[in-house]
Amino acid sequence: MAPIEHKNAYFGLLNDLRTLFGERIDLAEITGVRNPYIRESIEQTKVPLYAAA
Repeated sequence: MAPIEHKNAYFGLLNDLRTLFGERIDLAEITGVRNPYIRESIEQTKVPLYAAA
């Protein structure tokens, strides 16, 4: 995906989730989290919104 398309998809999803849930959303790409302690915290507290069968 081209960088501009990636940006539009990311921020589009973020805005849509904020609208849907009516509250602040933290949206992170796991590949961007380099700190192992933060990554572990994310893994322990993440909430799946959709899971394909």
